[in-house]
Amino acid sequence: MPAPLIARRADVLAERVLDETVILDPAAGTYVRLNGAGTLLWEALEQPATLDALAARLAERYELDPARARDDASRFVDSLAQRDVVRRDGSEVDEA
Repeated sequence: MPAPLIARRADVLAERVLDETVILDPAAGTYVRLNGAGTLLWEALEQPATLDALAARLAERYELDPARARDDASRFVDSLAQRDVVRRDGSEVDEA
């Protein structure tokens, strides 16, 4: 079944500070601070990715159960989508 791609908004700025990342949305004048796990996922979104791909990165890095990693990745994407710094762009890829 096709899975939607998640992508960073091109006009937001991000700066890594130690193991965290600060994302600035200049249009809205808001910022978001990401912890280490959020930074890992943000870096994974350098290219659009599926939720399953993000979850796999979390599971591998933090040795998480796949269901837990998917839940965590989903909450991350939902949180950043609510802040309008990532988009589910509607493109889809087939995942086997």
